[in-house]
Amino acid sequence: ATPPSFRVARVHEDATHAHNELISCVGQRGDSYITGGWDGTVRTWKWDPHTGLSGGAPMTGQHNDNVEFLSVDDRASSDEHIAVSGGRDCTVRVWDVKKRTQRSRIYAFENIASGCVDWPSSTVAVGSRGGVVALWDLEAGVKKCALRGHDGEVTSMCTYDWSEGGATLFVSGGADGTVRVWDARQHVAVATMHDHRRRVYAVCAGPRGVIFAGDFSSTVKAHSLANPNAPPTQLPNVPGVDGCEAPIAGLQFAKLDGMHGGGLLLSTAAYFPLNDDEQSDDDDAPQGCVHVRAVDATGAGMGPMEGTSSDGYMYTLKGIEGLLTC
Repeated sequence: ATPPSFRVARVHEDATHAHNELISCVGQRGDSYITGGWDGTVRTWKWDPHTGLSGGAPMTGQHNDNVEFLSVDDRASSDEHIAVSGGRDCTVRVWDVKKRTQRSRIYAFENIASGCVDWPSSTVAVGSRGGVVALWDLEAGVKKCALRGHDGEVTSMCTYDWSEGGATLFVSGGADGTVRVWDARQHVAVATMHDHRRRVYAVCAGPRGVIFAGDFSSTVKAHSLANPNAPPTQLPNVPGVDGCEAPIAGLQFAKLDGMHGGGLLLSTAAYFPLNDDEQSDDDDAPQGCVHVRAVDATGAGMGPMEGTSSDGYMYTLKGIEGLLTC
């Protein structure tokens, strides 16, 4: 498929409001974007299709170490513009984005490596470097429970709306190469999924009953919650361009009407140019890119015609030099 026209808005590292360390997470609501970085700051941006990207000023107050996750309340029913961040300084911070101030802070007693928020229940789940997933009440600032099972750092997290009895599942990926699905009501992992290469860098809720996972390989794994012990469906993550294996650090699924439960899966990758005729050493640097593919209700790739098989690959959006981190 021919990729749609798009613009790349680049903030140069020497710009006044640029992060001066790696950008580890990003959130979005409408035309407002929020980024968190290893410089400890949380910054806000505005996107305008005519003038491009603007802003970048940090929130009042900041983390004392790396920011590792960020979640924005994007519910249409919410009048407030609230964001939550967590970092290696052992804190979870709640931000009033409109006022650009810190609203509250929770000290989690452990280095936070990842996290996510279930906004309807005001519950934040944080994954620690020690392998524990802890659930906290955002409003009261108290710990609900600690979920143990990972052997090593919890590297990624997301929520999964099961929509049965109001249940929200929490999904975590770890440095131990496993993906675990937690039911907060039972305080246990209801599913553990394997078959990943090295650590799991990203997890993402897919179509109903499907969890996508990104590891250090050339394929995105699609797991079935109905049969978690089955080998996952593997979706090639380097089609259409020359490439080699790199961490799949970002995954996003968008359900679309008319696709019978399926939608579009976006995954980060790295494009490694072949430079037989080039002389510059910079030409050997990897280029971050995003692959876009169509997937059906089972998480498998969709062909161009209904009922046909394919890996679902549609097109690649090429970014800038360097690996994409989120």
